Amino acid sequence: MKFATIGTGDIVKEFIKATKSFDNLNYGVWYSRTLPTAKIFLKNIDEENTIITTSFEEIVNQKVDFVYIASPNGLHYSQALFFKNKINVLLEKPVTFLKKEILELTQFANKNKVILLEAIKTIHSKEFEILKEMSINSKATGAFLNANQYSSRMSKINKNIFDSVFDAELGKGNTYDILINPVEMAIALFGEVKEVNSISKYLKNGVSIADYVLIQHVNGNITFINSSKNNFQTVNSQIYS
Repeated sequence: MKFATIGTGDIVKEFIKATKSFDNLNYGVWYSRTLPTAKIFLKNIDEENTIITTSFEEIVNQKVDFVYIASPNGLHYSQALFFKNKINVLLEKPVTFLKKEILELTQFANKNKVILLEAIKTIHSKEFEILKEMSINSKATGAFLNANQYSSRMSKINKNIFDSVFDAELGKGNTYDILINPVEMAIALFGEVKEVNSISKYLKNGVSIADYVLIQHVNGNITFINSSKNNFQTVNSQIYS
């Protein structure tokens, strides 16, 4: 199975490293806006035989089976839309910023019989299956979920430099990054949401650095989420009965 990647972050390196555990996966094409950047990237991960392209159309021409998109969040929708009727797409979280965008992509995928997947593993892991079973058996009534990671970009933020995940157009901060994980876990554990209340701490450019969310589920369970990119994780999460 031949695949292509879009993106230069560490998560792409981890993805490529993981694919080497499977003999039937072949890293065929890497997309980059600039060739020098691409050559350095592929050399660092020992994949210098991979084809480099600066064209999405070339990815299609190379007849890859799927493309893994891990570009900045704000580019996910437009890039996935290009492959809507041509290639299976594995799209890094969040798939899109807007609900209408993911609905459109899903509609195209179903119509053209291609696969569109969000690359989020937590709720698909064996550990999560055990956690959900324990929650059911203990008749859990809610959870306190902590998801915090001190960003390596805090030194830039302190200088009012907002790039990457903190970019107002392409990243949009913690809300579209770390917060996604506990929100998806809460819904997977306790089901449909009845009501949501939230408050966020914003940077000067209007994107969030921290989010605090209170979810009431249809079944009556309550989930509180504490999520940020300016704090270290010091308190574990808890599911309670």
